[in-house]
Amino acid sequence: MLLRSQADKEAALREPYDICISGTGPAGITLALKLAARKHRVLLLEAGDLHFDPRSNDVYKGTVSGLDYFACNVSRQRFFGGTSNHWGGMCHALKARDFARRDYVPHSGWPIEKADLDPYREETIDILDVKFPPAPDYLGLHHQDAHLQKLGFGYSEPPTRFKGKYLPTIEASGNITALVNANVVDIVLTEDGARVEALKISDYEGNTLVARATCFAICHGGIENARTLLNANRQIPAGVGNRADLVGRFFMEHPHFIVATAIIDHDHPGISRYVRAKPGSLPVAYYEPRRDFQESRGILSFGARFIPTSGFYASPARYSFRRRLKRFVCETDALLSLAESMDGDGHVRCPHDMIFRTAAEQNPNPASRISLGGDVDQFGLRRVDVNWQLTELDKNTLRQSALEVGRVMAQRDLGRVKLAPWLLDPSLSFPDTRHDEVAGFHHMGTTRMASTPTEGVVDENLRVFGVDNLYLGGSSVFPTSSHVNPTFTIVQLSLRLADHVDGRLRRG
Repeated sequence: MLLRSQADKEAALREPYDICISGTGPAGITLALKLAARKHRVLLLEAGDLHFDPRSNDVYKGTVSGLDYFACNVSRQRFFGGTSNHWGGMCHALKARDFARRDYVPHSGWPIEKADLDPYREETIDILDVKFPPAPDYLGLHHQDAHLQKLGFGYSEPPTRFKGKYLPTIEASGNITALVNANVVDIVLTEDGARVEALKISDYEGNTLVARATCFAICHGGIENARTLLNANRQIPAGVGNRADLVGRFFMEHPHFIVATAIIDHDHPGISRYVRAKPGSLPVAYYEPRRDFQESRGILSFGARFIPTSGFYASPARYSFRRRLKRFVCETDALLSLAESMDGDGHVRCPHDMIFRTAAEQNPNPASRISLGGDVDQFGLRRVDVNWQLTELDKNTLRQSALEVGRVMAQRDLGRVKLAPWLLDPSLSFPDTRHDEVAGFHHMGTTRMASTPTEGVVDENLRVFGVDNLYLGGSSVFPTSSHVNPTFTIVQLSLRLADHVDGRLRRG
């Protein structure tokens, strides 16, 4: 059932609960529904309301002190359903290699394996309504000696919004009590700090309540999980779970940058069957590196996205491929800009037929971090500061993705590729949010999973080290990010966590 009034909330919080879950995104709702189905009493807290509310969104405001990044209250959604409210629907499970330690990637390796999540694959597909359309292959990489391989993403179409799909079930459930406008303002620990006694919550009118349960799960997202723990510093000055100074560190995104443009030979037999398609009708094709290529180059994983532009769909009548190639190679960006500004009909006349945008795995870097800024929100909690940092390994991964697609295009004589100039700059410069997509709104790594408390914040069961009954859900626990969207893995991890908590509660 869903409660909104203060009186109803006060009455509900006098009841006993097996688990209190804060956060109603994919992680929190998945965990709540599965535990409720196992007949456990679940208290589910949402900091926002059922719809967007400026008061709630204001809490997400913060500062950006590292690489240019999105405003802190833009890349997240603070109302029922969480970030599923702006999820694009792309899905993919992690591969076995994504869990493995790599000697050339410090801090890599998960304490679990792909096999630990595989049992939850079909359930996750059902929860997210995933379909798997055929994957296009414009580069013809069916041969086995290629360094790249095509990648088929799953899609939730239209993207599943957790509020729309699951709120009726939550309202009808006899085992879930859901509270909206319930902001966690403190984590109350036992005197020895070994367990959580309660969560202190507040609404926007200043009414405070205390939520008690046997177990607790914080599912606030990749940025807010860290902020919640760091602000809970009344009993532990460094924040809950932060004795090793790891909460907030290793903040990862998926860098999304245009790495190359290309022209194609419209008469090439591998391309010609596509160029007659209706403009804009061809789907994006995705390619990722094979494991041996990654290891031989010492790079991270990536997804190179082949995106046809208007020039892809029809062979230019005026110029041969050879003549177009001369223009493509010789024209400078300055000249192209001048030519475009003189175009009488106001349309940009770019000489390329496609772009390659790479979405890459990020190097886990302790200097890339979420910390607390100097300003406070209406609850007196310090606002977040996002210090996103990329390394030379990140830039080289992006560079190698462009070089490899260029090699394939040239080797198969499909066309020719021009690398983005910034990739050739030896400095750690990257395009900003005014000039490129930059990142995917995927916040990961800030409460990483590890085998020991000196390496991470939560253990293999997502329990906070040193706090017996506190768990974290969501992509903040990812030790590494792969290059694929995190939602599928978030749901798998939540289903696995539900099984663990269910076993613990049954054992007493």
